[in-house]
Amino acid sequence: MNVSHYMQRDVITVSVDTPINKAKAIMDENNFGLVFVIDKDTTFTGFISQGMFKEIKDWETPVEKLAMPTRFTISPTETIEKAAWIMHANRLVLLPVVEENRLVGIMTQLNVLAALANMAGIGLGSMRITLKIRPETDDLYRVLEVLNQFQGKVISLLRAGEANEEYERVIIRVQQIEDKEALQTKLEAILRESRASKSDKAEVKRIDNQVPEVCDAQ
Repeated sequence: MNVSHYMQRDVITVSVDTPINKAKAIMDENNFGLVFVIDKDTTFTGFISQGMFKEIKDWETPVEKLAMPTRFTISPTETIEKAAWIMHANRLVLLPVVEENRLVGIMTQLNVLAALANMAGIGLGSMRITLKIRPETDDLYRVLEVLNQFQGKVISLLRAGEANEEYERVIIRVQQIEDKEALQTKLEAILRESRASKSDKAEVKRIDNQVPEVCDAQ
């Protein structure tokens, strides 16, 4: 999914020649903490925020005298994941979407959350499988083979949390599984078998505390 699928296209902006008092009125009316500024030819120039109004004396001054350039933007063709990373890494409430120097939309935290939830298959009535797999092994392939044997339809596969040298946690959402208990038993067996094939007793023992968690989910 790209940013264009989830961005808000109808963005309230002010032009560079808009008086500051009018810009503030627009922000107050819409309960905005900031508003983006465009040039007369709709070129994206920056933003103004409520915090910039503290020292204003001449409220008829055009906003271009106050506007600041925006450090972070994203193209509508970029991925949702990239938008989420930019916003998370820089603690952004919203992210302007810019194409050929023109503001074509914005991504809010709610937009990103909705996109990620959709990509994860949340709300599709799936089964949620949480398990630990060893890095650089065929553990995951074995799990997918089992799901295929049960004729499961994989909705999403997510990496959950940080990995370490021993294992990493993954979450798989799958549909069309009728026997949840049989699936869990088979997954546990296949992972134990995988570790036993390495002739590593410590690994075999460790799996007893890493039983795959299989549960119904929204």
